[in-house]
Amino acid sequence: MKNYSKRVIRLMIALWFVGAVFGAAVVVVQLVMSFVAGSPYTSTVVNLPELLNYIGMPVSGAVIGYLAKSAFENREKIKNNPGYQEEYHEENHA
Repeated sequence: MKNYSKRVIRLMIALWFVGAVFGAAVVVVQLVMSFVAGSPYTSTVVNLPELLNYIGMPVSGAVIGYLAKSAFENREKIKNNPGYQEEYHEENHA
């Protein structure tokens, strides 16, 4: 099951990168078409905010998830360290 979930996550990340690159290419084409003089596409809407949301939302979620995971793991490491409590109490009582 662990290898399956790793493959699924890798596939999701790869698809995200493909989408980000494709979205960037679309935005570049929209920008070029909107600035070309005499082009019928001069009123083309550039979808840069949508692309930035597509890129930013998963990244911010991943960062928050990683920070939460690290915080919980560190808390467990501190709790399981037998010398930590003794040292902490000695410092406070000295």
